[in-house]
Amino acid sequence: RLGAGGDVLEAYAPDRPRSVDDGSVPTPWRGVFTDHGELGGVRVPRGAEVSWELPEGRFTYWRAEVTALEVVGTAAQR
Repeated sequence: RLGAGGDVLEAYAPDRPRSVDDGSVPTPWRGVFTDHGELGGVRVPRGAEVSWELPEGRFTYWRAEVTALEVVGTAAQR
């Protein structure tokens, strides 16, 4: 999901594989991205939280705050 200005606000997968025991189970997954601003000359989300949507409720397994960004090369070089 994108915001009005093109910021990435959310990513969702209804059946992302989640490791369970020796296999995997398709499970709803969501990433939420916040606090958009400029770092290293690029507009990026500076906050992120990633969760599995389990039957017993949301399980957040990764949370981050981006404090610096270094862009290497130009778009033409990548």
